[in-house]
Formats: sequence, C-alpha cells, structure tokens
Amino acid sequence: MDSGKEEGREAGLKHGFQVGEELGLYRGCVEIWKSAIRIDQNSFSSRVQKRIDQLAELTKNYLLSLPENECVQEDGCYKAQV
Repeated sequence: MDSGKEEGREAGLKHGFQVGEELGLYRGCVEIWKSAIRIDQNSFSSRVQKRIDQLAELTKNYLLSLPENECVQEDGCYKAQV
C-alpha cells in the first residue's frame, strides 16, 4: 500500500510540474504578444487581441493548488463513511 501511495505521489508531482510548465509557456507568450501590442497597436488584429486577452485571463485564473480532498488523505473516505 505504501509503495502505491508513493507512486501516486510521484505521478502527481510529475503531472503538476508538466501543467505548470505549460501554463508558464502560455503566460510567457501572452506577455510577449502584449508587449508587441504596446509597441504597435496594429501588430495583431482586434480579433487576435481579444483571444490574447482571453488566454491571459485563463492562465491568470487557472487554479494551481486544489484544496485538500479528505478522500485523498489516508483513510479519509473510509472514516467519513463509517
């Protein structure tokens, strides 16, 4: 049971890192594009600028940490059901 718990923890850390890495990539792209827009308002069409703003909002509001789920904690669901 302990090895499965450790494997799950390692998989979660790996996946979390990958998500963070991808969010960082998108956030970096947004910052570059917004810098280009500040320099030249016509560097992107208004449609593309709207999409950049939407992507900025999505990356800003992405929940990076989730509140602890009591079922994830050791025997949490079992204790709650008993």
